[in-house]
This record gives sequence, C-alpha cells and structure tokens, in this order.
Amino acid sequence: MASLFISYSRKDIDFARQLTEAFKDQDLDFWIDWEGIAPTVDWWKEIEKGIEEADIFLFLISSDSCRSKVCRQEIEHAVKNGKRLVPVVVRDIKVDESPAELSSLNWVFLRVQDDFNLSFAKLITAIKTDYAWVQAHRQLQVKALEWERSGHETSFLLRGKELQGAELQLVTNSAKEPFPTGLQREYVLNSRQASDRQRRITMGIAVAGVIALTGLAIYGFVQAGSARRAEATAVSNASVAETQRANAEASQKLAEERASIARAGELAAQSVQVNESDFPLSLLLGIEAFQAWDTLRSHSNLLDVAGDNPQLLQYLAGHTTPVNAAAISPDGRTLATTSDNMILLWDMASRQRIGEIFTGERVATISLVFHPYGDILASGNWDGTINLWDVSTLADKGVQDLQLIGQVRRPYTGKLNSLAFSPDGQTLAAADFGNAIMLWQVSALLNTGIDPPEPVAQSLTGHWSSVLSVAFSPDGQTIASGSEDFSIILWDLKTGQAIGEPLREQQNWITGVAFSRDGKILASASDDGTIILWDVETREPIGPALDGRSGAPKSLAFSPDGRALAASMDQGTILLWDLETRFPLGEPLTGHASPVNQVVFSPDSKTLAAASDDHMVSLWEVATLLDYTGDTRHPLARALEGQTGLVYGIAVSPDGTTLAAGDSDNVVHLWDLETRGPVGEPFTGHQNPILSVAFSPDGRTLASGSADKTIILWDVASRQPIGQPLRGHAEAVDNVIFHPDSRVLASNSRDGTIILWNVETLRPIVQRSTGYIVTSLAFSLDGKVLAAGTEEGPITLWDVDTNGQTLLSLEPAMAGYPAVVYDIAFSPDGSMLASGGNDGAVVLWNVASREILGRPLVGHSAPIHSVTFSPDGQTLVSGAHDYAVILWDVPSRQPIGRPLTGPTITSVTFTPAGKTLASAAIDGRLILWDVSPQSWIEQSCMRAGRNLTRVEWERYFPADPYRKTCEQWPLEPNEEATSSTMPQESVS
Repeated sequence: MASLFISYSRKDIDFARQLTEAFKDQDLDFWIDWEGIAPTVDWWKEIEKGIEEADIFLFLISSDSCRSKVCRQEIEHAVKNGKRLVPVVVRDIKVDESPAELSSLNWVFLRVQDDFNLSFAKLITAIKTDYAWVQAHRQLQVKALEWERSGHETSFLLRGKELQGAELQLVTNSAKEPFPTGLQREYVLNSRQASDRQRRITMGIAVAGVIALTGLAIYGFVQAGSARRAEATAVSNASVAETQRANAEASQKLAEERASIARAGELAAQSVQVNESDFPLSLLLGIEAFQAWDTLRSHSNLLDVAGDNPQLLQYLAGHTTPVNAAAISPDGRTLATTSDNMILLWDMASRQRIGEIFTGERVATISLVFHPYGDILASGNWDGTINLWDVSTLADKGVQDLQLIGQVRRPYTGKLNSLAFSPDGQTLAAADFGNAIMLWQVSALLNTGIDPPEPVAQSLTGHWSSVLSVAFSPDGQTIASGSEDFSIILWDLKTGQAIGEPLREQQNWITGVAFSRDGKILASASDDGTIILWDVETREPIGPALDGRSGAPKSLAFSPDGRALAASMDQGTILLWDLETRFPLGEPLTGHASPVNQVVFSPDSKTLAAASDDHMVSLWEVATLLDYTGDTRHPLARALEGQTGLVYGIAVSPDGTTLAAGDSDNVVHLWDLETRGPVGEPFTGHQNPILSVAFSPDGRTLASGSADKTIILWDVASRQPIGQPLRGHAEAVDNVIFHPDSRVLASNSRDGTIILWNVETLRPIVQRSTGYIVTSLAFSLDGKVLAAGTEEGPITLWDVDTNGQTLLSLEPAMAGYPAVVYDIAFSPDGSMLASGGNDGAVVLWNVASREILGRPLVGHSAPIHSVTFSPDGQTLVSGAHDYAVILWDVPSRQPIGRPLTGPTITSVTFTPAGKTLASAAIDGRLILWDVSPQSWIEQSCMRAGRNLTRVEWERYFPADPYRKTCEQWPLEPNEEATSSTMPQESVS
C-alpha cells in the first residue's frame, strides 16, 4: 500500500485525525506532523524528508490551508520532487483560492455534508491507482536525492539490473502521474554514463592482460594480434558510443516530452486562472497549452474554454485605450466604436475593420450616434466638440478616410456626455457638463458653416448638475434627460418646457435613459445599482426596480423588437431582462475584464455590441435568449433547422455527407451535413412514429423501424422503398442495424425477439426469442458478435457465423450490473462494449472475459439513452436526459472537460471522420457538435479576435520569440514575427 504525506491547516486538525484513523483501518502508512516530528529536531528538514519519502502528497483543501505559507511550501516541495498530488476538499473554497498546482486535478470531496464512507472509498481508489509506478517513482527520487546531497558521489549511482530497471520505468511511465523529475532523469543518465565508463575500463584492463601474455608466448603474432584487438576495441567502442548516443537521444526526447507535458499543464492552469478576469487571454493560453502537448488536462481545458461565455461571438481588437462608446448603423451593416482620439468602423457581417477616423491629438471621443438615414455619424468629444462624418459610401466602397462634413466647437462647456438624433433626423440633441441640453438643426450643421451654428431652440435647462444621458421618444415629441442631480426630466419639444416635476426615485447619478420601441416605457439607470422602468403616461415606476446584481449600470438599450432591455455594468458584465416578466434573460454575459461603458442592439435584435474599458469591443449572439427557447447557445453546436417532429433515431451515411432522422411524424428526413439543409422530400410510408434508422455500410440502403411493427428498406439513390415492408415482430420495432457486410439486417422489438433479415430476399434468416425486453443492438466491427441490451440488465452476446447469416448461440454472459440498459456500443477494435442505462452510469465491459472493466463512468444525473465510440476508439460519448453530452477519454476513463449542454438527448452518433458528433433531442432538435480539437482551436481563435500582446508574450513565453497563436489575426504592429505551425489534429 502507498505511503502518504498529509498536509493540512491546524484549523482542520479534527478532520485530519478522523481521516488518519480511517487510514489506520485500511493499514495505510502515512506521515503527519503530529506523529512524524520528534522534539528538538529541525522541523522543516523533517517535513522535507517526510515528503521525499512518501509516495503520495495528500492535501486537505480549505480556505485556511490554501492561505497557509507552510502548506504552500509543502506543495512546492512535493511538486519539485514529482510527488503525486491528491487534493481532498474538507471545506468549500472560492475557485481563485485553490493552489494552481491543484486546480486542474480531480478533487475528492470529504466535507461535512458529503457521505464520508462513499467519498473515502473514492479516495482509497485514487490512492491505489498505479501504485507500482508511484512506489518506483518514490524510491528513485529518494536515491536521486541521496546522490545530489552527497555532492554527486559516484558510489550512490545505479548499476546493473537496477539501472536497467530505472531506465525502463522512466521510458514507460514518462506520461503518467507522478511525472519523472528532472533530477531523476539526470541521476539515471549519469548512472548510465558511469556504467559505460566502467565497462570500457574493465575491457581495457582485460585486453592489456591478453596482450602481455601473448607477447611472452608468441612474439611473431604481435602485430596480427594487435590489429585484431584494435579492431575489436574499435567495434566495442563504436557499440558503446552508439549505445550512449541512443541513450542520450532517448533521455533528451524524454526530457523534452516531459517538459512539454509540464508546460501544457502550466499553461492550462494559467488559462483557468485568467478565465474570468481576461477571457481573450484565457482562450489564447488554452490553445497554446494544447499545442504544447495533447494531455487530458490541456484537451479538457481547450474544450471548456471553447464553450465558455456561450453567447460571445467575437472580440474586436484594435483599440489601445478604453472603448468609450459604440453605435450600429440603422441598416445593421456597420458598427462604430471609439476610444480616445480614434473612431473605428467595422463590417458587422465579416467583423472586419473597414474604416478609421483620427479625431485629433489628446481629444477623447466619448459618444457616438448614427443618423436615422445611416449616412452620417455624429461623435462627441471630451472638449465639447461635435463632429459629423460622411459614412454614406462606407459600406459600398470600404472608404478608409471619411470626410468631416459638419462641426460644432463649444470648448467652454467641457465634456460632452451624450448625443441623440431625433427619429426624423432633423434635430441633434447634446448633453454636457453645462447642465443643459442643446438642440441643433442638422441641416444647419451641415450647410451654414456658422461656428457655432444657431440652436433650434433655447437650451433645455432645469438640471442643477451635469446631464449624463439624453434620449428621444419614438414619436420625436419628447426628450428624456438623466443627470448627476439624481433626477430625470421629460421635456416637451414643442414648448421647450419640462413636463411636470422631475422623476426622483434613485439615489445616485442617472447614468442612462432609454425609451422602449412603443414609447410607453422609459428606463433609467443609476449609480445606486438600480434600473427603474417608468410608465411614461402616469410617470410612475412599473413594479420594483430591476436589480443590477451588486453592480452599477452605465448604459441602457431596448431591443428594437421591444422584448428585452440590456444594461452594461461597471463590473464588466451585461444584463438582459424580459420586458414582459421583468425577469433576467439567462445569466449575466461575462467576458470583459473592466467596466462595460455601452451596449447597443443590432436592428434585427439578434446581436448586441459592447464597448469596455479593457480596450475591447465584443459582439454577442442574443437571439436564443430573446426567443425564450430555454437553450444556452454553445459555440461548438450547429443546429439543423426545419425539423418538426420528435426525433427518436438518427444515422450518418458512411461517406459522412448525410444525416437521416426518423421522427414522430412517421417520416424519415435526410439532411446535408455541409449545408445543414434538408435533402429532398421526406421518406414516407410508415403509419406510426419511426423509432430507429440505419444506413448500410455500403451506403446504398437505408432501413427504418417503426412503431407500426414494420421495417422499410429504402434505396438511397432513388429514394424509393425496396419491395414491401418487412413484417415479423409483434410489437414496435425499436432498433435496426446492418451487419458490416451490408447483406444482413438485425432488428429487435419489445416483444423480446431478435430477427436477422436477408437484405436481398427481404426474408427472415432466423428469429430468436431472448426471454427479455430487448432495448438495443450492436454488431462488432468484424461482424462476428451481435450484442443485445435489455431492460432486465443482462447484455446478451450472440455468435454470428462467418457469413453473417446465422445466430449460432445465445450466451447471457454480461450480467450482474443492476441497471436497465438503454444503449450499447462496441469499441472499434471489438475489445470493449459500453453500456448506458437508467442509473446514469456508463459501464465498460471486457468482451473476451465478459467482465466489467473498472468502475462505471459516473457523470450524468439522469438515464443515459445513447452511447457511441469515436472511430479511433479514443473517445466515448454518452447522451442523457439531463441535457448533457459527456465526452470520455477512454484510456484514462475520465471526462474530457465539462459536459456539452443542450436539449434532452435521445441519440448520439459520430460522423465517419470523427470530427463531428450528431445528437438528436426528444423535442426534435438536431445538433451537430464540433468535437475535433482543431475545430476548438479555430473557434477559440475566431472568438478571441486577436493574438497575444507583446507584454503577455513576455510574461508567459519569455524564452520564445514573439509569434502568432492565431494565423488570421495580426501581431502588434512594427514587429517582425514568425507564424506558429498548427499541429496535426490529435484526439486525446
């Protein structure tokens, strides 16, 4: 049994005692400082020794232990010595409190609220895992430390079989935890070199003796003997040199691999650490981690970060200072953003920069608004200047330098806070530090050249402090203004007078005001953290204030369709509310590291743009939120649009181009996987819902099994039925699958029967009753075995003859796991069978021994209705009724990242290339998931919108030349850099 070093905080000593008592019952050898340190000794040296001589470093996680300097030192010494780390949570902590070395490991939870016996059993299993290597690692590290502390004394080096064994251990376990340390590699390499030197010395002495004896006996053969010995010595030396070179190369390769693995883990941990504070950086570090080495850790992190912030479409990088404002043109084609003295213009479709405006040295632009006709962009500056820019030719010609066609200079008023065009485009309102709102006739600004032009009317005065926001009502008759004096005033534009008394409900500055599409609601945001919806007619609040979730809103925007309200928040988030229910629409949108200054909807309400102090502009897809589908958009998911009925079974054609879906409308739909559109008219012929579909391996035939108790074979090319429906089952046909030779079809029914059909004659070959309710079928890849899952639990194996024509025997050999089996799948090499059932666990079976392989894969919280292996057998996927799809790494039997969340899953299947996973939902939705790491990299690059900055590169890659992580984005200007070569796709 492994020996443990237990690291803990004194505040957790009671639990530590409980745990050690449990360890004693397991006859476990452990070291803990209340037992391991004698009085008067150097306590830290004893702790170091305890860590070095232990196989496993067990860390009790709590807020106190994570803050402890001593615990921190213990962790560092354990990592230095390559110890296997096992984290055990005894009290909940915040995510950012966890030591970086433990953050990516699987934690065992032994808190007060956890089942101690169950969790302790998991801990013991973790401790026992690969104990032989853990013990060998510990023994080698202890010897290496003795050698190092002796001043590299050669008598401590390894020799003979002990050296050979150590070399074998390092080679075979280089990618396992605990990872070999640099000291261990140096120790073994020096041992090999010393051994080779000793062998050469011994050989030299022996050769010298032979020469002397031969010289005394036969002088005449001296020359010949010398030549032969020289030749033998040369051969021997060459052999030794070759061995040394091979050993050196192997050691160098192992060292490089180990360094890459460690680097991948380090970068993955750093990606996790900055995920919430700097999401673009997290995306880029996740890519670099995977490129360093494809480990389960880097693989999982790449998947997780690619799926984080699901509504985020892309960051737009280009500003080098805080982005103060954003505006989208009325036609939705152009986005304008501004920071300091630069306005950037973006094409909304391609998300590429199409124009820029330099507004002047040391002059910050802080407000933007498009004219209702879309041909003019107005910008307001910190010094009070208003500029009008001609953008009428931008979309057509991609103009870079835009013409200034109007300007108002009012430097005496100072900062200009807000601009708004009237709905008819004739009037421009400006609010600034002068406590007033000025109204300008747009035609005068463009044509008269008066500096300053005459206002349309008197300035609107009534606030006693700076006006921060203005907005026109949709009918153009009213303007609302919010001020630092904590009030909102509604103005009648005909009279230029305030309408009634100011609205006063909020307790701080009014940072934003906005009218709803119909003009009946006015929303106001305040620095007190509240958002109030006002009934414009009654001038009363509509219900309680909307909660800003502990932040202060900085701007407001109603969706053009009138269904939602968005608010940008000072803590870097974006909140959305349903205007009908006034409930939040999903979770806050996160992804900015600094306050979000403004949000603006696209005209079609599908996209939201945000400008932030972190120098970034972000685009968010909010259509799914506004459609109230209950879904969370996933960046790796693509939906097939147009499916109407509930889907019970799907299949992908052997060439990977087509998806077939059988549904509750009694038809089979075909979908083009490239265009994601339907292929021709549905296949009709069944009288009841279709429960299962299958393509023949040669791609020529499609089979469909139905609740009408029949099977129809379809000619894929002609899209016509082949002969009459197959009849033979007494109940609904739940599953149809083809034999690998395409000549035989297997089917099962809830009547307990399995039938093999001759595809050419359309007649049954054999029909057997199993005695169980059969739920699933699977042929092994070689076609020699047919497996059947049942509601009673046993998995039945049928031996199929070499022609695939007959079921020769029935063997209920896979029994004993107490779960209803809903789906089964063979691994591509036929050695394993996976089953998923009603207990939410995936069980792996050894087909040869008919035994369960290890513990079940536990991760779902609802019945599993579909399991499938990737074509290379490295990944297993399970889909369940808990709205989750889990990717499992088959070698380690650990989940790859977090589950992919979506609708309730009924079926999952890979495309032949293994890069796409298709899933069917019980509500009829068909989703294609990108499961290729290369796709995850491409998605992450697209969303990041940039490469690492030079400062970031120096921080994370100080020894490497500055280069691109993402090919499509430029590096920081004025620097020559080389492009990184994207690795070939590999699946962990």
